[in-house]
Amino acid sequence: MNVNEQMLTARLQEFSAPGEVEAGERGRRIVLAAFAERTPARRRRLRWPRLVWPVLAALLAAGAVAVAGHLRDSSSRGSRAPFAPVELTNGVVLALGRGVAYAVDARGRVRSLGQATDGDLSPHGTNAVVASGSGLLAVHVADGQVRWRVPAPGPVSLPRWSLERTVPPCCRVAYLARGALYVVGGDGRGARRVAAHALAVAPAWRPLGAKHELAFAVPGGVRILSTDGRAAGARVPTAVPLALSWRADGRVLAVIDSAGATLYSAAGKRLQRIPVRGGSALDGGFAPAGDRLVILRRDLSGRTTLLVRDTSGPLRPVRHLLLTAVGDLRFSPDGTSALVASREGDEWIDIRLRDGRQMRLRRVGERLRAGLMPRALAWAG
Repeated sequence: MNVNEQMLTARLQEFSAPGEVEAGERGRRIVLAAFAERTPARRRRLRWPRLVWPVLAALLAAGAVAVAGHLRDSSSRGSRAPFAPVELTNGVVLALGRGVAYAVDARGRVRSLGQATDGDLSPHGTNAVVASGSGLLAVHVADGQVRWRVPAPGPVSLPRWSLERTVPPCCRVAYLARGALYVVGGDGRGARRVAAHALAVAPAWRPLGAKHELAFAVPGGVRILSTDGRAAGARVPTAVPLALSWRADGRVLAVIDSAGATLYSAAGKRLQRIPVRGGSALDGGFAPAGDRLVILRRDLSGRTTLLVRDTSGPLRPVRHLLLTAVGDLRFSPDGTSALVASREGDEWIDIRLRDGRQMRLRRVGERLRAGLMPRALAWAG
C-alpha cells in the first residue's frame, strides 16, 4: 500500500455520513426500550452429573497451563523485531519514527528509547543521545534507561557524539539550540555554549584528536576549533554546506555543498575541489574507515545515484537508484557500506561501496513498529 492509499484509507476510516451519529443513537434507544419491555423467560437450571465436574476442572487446569506458556513465549518474543533492518555482525542502528527513537541491535531486537526528534549513537553503540524538546538525554541502548538529561534554552537538534572509542567522561556531545552551538561531557556535566551562532548543519568531530576539535557551519563559512579551550580556531569561507565530514585519519575535512566537495586541512588550508557532475549533491561524507568519499547525487533526470571516490581521482557512480526522494545517508561502522533511507516507500537500501551491490530492506517501519518511512539517524558499534 503506497502513501496515497494509506492517506485515503485513513480518511475513509474517519469519515462519517451526515446524521450517522444521530441515527445510531436513535437505534440504540429503540433496542434498549424493546429490551426493557420484553417478557423475561424463566431460566431453567441445568443439572450436571457429578462425574462431569472433575473432568471440567482438569480441562480448565490444562487450558490455564497452555495459556501461561503462550504468554511466556509471546513475552520473550515481544522484545525482538521480526527481522534485523540491516545485516549486521555487530552494531546498532538508531531509527526515528512517529516521534520515538528506536535502537535495533545485531540480533534484531528493538528497544524504544522514548520521544525524540533527532539523535546519535556513541562510537560503540552503547549509549544514544536524543533530542527531546528543550533537552538532551543520554539513554542506555540495552535497557532504555535515561542516564542523564541536560536542559537547553530551546528545542535541541543535531546532537553528535565525539569519536573517541572510550567511555565517558572522556567524550563530548555537541548539539544546537536556538541557533547556538553547545557542548557537554559524555557524563552529562559541564554543558556550555561554544558558539553564539551556528547554522543547522550537523557538526563534525575530528577523529583521533586529543583536543576535542569540532567543525561546524556558521554564517559565511565553517569554523574549526577546540572545545577544550578558548582559542578562536580556524575559519574558512564557504557556501552554505550540506554536510561536514572528517576523513578517518583526522587530517582532511570535506565541506560538501550542492555542487561538490571542498577538502581542507585541519588548519583550514584548502586542498582540493571535487566537483559533482551530472546533477547536484544531496548529502555525503567520508566513510568511517579508509579514504572513501561518498556523495549522494540527484541526477538531472530526477533519479538518485551514489558516487564514490577512493584515495584519489574523480567521483564514480557505483549504484543508480530509481528513487526520486531519499532521506538519510548513513555508513556502516566498518565503512564498507552505506544505508540510504527512501522517502518514496517504507524501505532502506544497503549499498556496498566497493561494487554497488545492494540489498533492499522493505517494510522497515512496519517491522520495527515505527510508522511509515522511519529515519535512520545513526549506525555504530
